[in-house]
Amino acid sequence: FEGESRSTIRAPFIESEFENQKILSVSAEGGVDLDVSTGASRRHTRSEQFRMEYRDGEMDRATQTGNFQLKERTPDGYLELLAEYATYDTRSGEVMATGENRPLLRNRTVATGDSNGTNLAQAAKAGEAGETSTRADRFIIGGDNKTIRAEGNVESAAETDDGAVVITADSMRVDPESQWVDYSGSAQMVLNENLIEAGMIE
Repeated sequence: FEGESRSTIRAPFIESEFENQKILSVSAEGGVDLDVSTGASRRHTRSEQFRMEYRDGEMDRATQTGNFQLKERTPDGYLELLAEYATYDTRSGEVMATGENRPLLRNRTVATGDSNGTNLAQAAKAGEAGETSTRADRFIIGGDNKTIRAEGNVESAAETDDGAVVITADSMRVDPESQWVDYSGSAQMVLNENLIEAGMIE
């Protein structure tokens, strides 16, 4: 139903816990695939372990640990998020990925045409596949899959026709559909040996 969240779990081992005929939790391990549908939005993730906790019979919070992976198609490639673990908030639909080893977001693009400005999402061009890699303290994926935010010590790197580009900032926001990226908070861009500093870089 529109707006209703549904989850499908696939794993070699799945265990459910009940109390007074009410479900308390669902745990899975051994390589877990999780598909979540909210309205028209679809999301697929994978991890070694999974645990969903319930409150009053309703899904409350999910945690995926061990080699968390999220992969989504974009108009000209795909986004891939890798982290130690991630939590899924069923109320907001948001996924937060983090860990002691900082998570990594890869933006793989095979589009042709020119890139504009400092938009790293479009930096790989001229008909060849390219990749932008971003590390941050944590990534937050919006419940509608329309935005991805990076927070804390953000650093992105890509190869362009003009040379290597590195951007650092306090935060970053990505629109997967339009492939637009903006950086804010002490933003700096280094292109070869040239340094640009600004409050925001797009």
